[in-house]
This record gives sequence, structure tokens and C-alpha cells, in this order.
Amino acid sequence: MNKINISTHIKERIFQDIGQASMCWEKVNKAGIFDSTEACKIAEDLCNFIAIEMEKSIRRILEIEKL
Repeated sequence: MNKINISTHIKERIFQDIGQASMCWEKVNKAGIFDSTEACKIAEDLCNFIAIEMEKSIRRILEIEKL
């Protein structure tokens, strides 16, 4: 698993943006019931993906600096 933790500030933004995206319907009142549990899972998965990609980028930078 990755060693990098996403900051609380970034996590909050991701969760807020996913919530906002859930309102991007032409007819919001007919969109159905919002599943906040699934939305949280999506946000957590995205945070984990970002952390992994950040770790990969840092490793690449450190390898380049060794050259």
C-alpha cells in the first residue's frame, strides 16, 4: 500500500466535488436517491489513486536526481 497520505484539505475538496457532481442532472428531482455510502467509497478510491500516483512521481523524481 502507498505511504503517502492525502491532506485533509485535498480530501475534503474531493468529497465536496463528488457531492456537487451528484447534482449535475437536468432534472435533479427525478434523479433518484443519492447513495452517500457509494459516493464516499468513490471519493476514498480516488484519494488512494492520487496518493499512489503521487508516490510514483516522487520515486521517479528521486531516481532522476540520482543521475
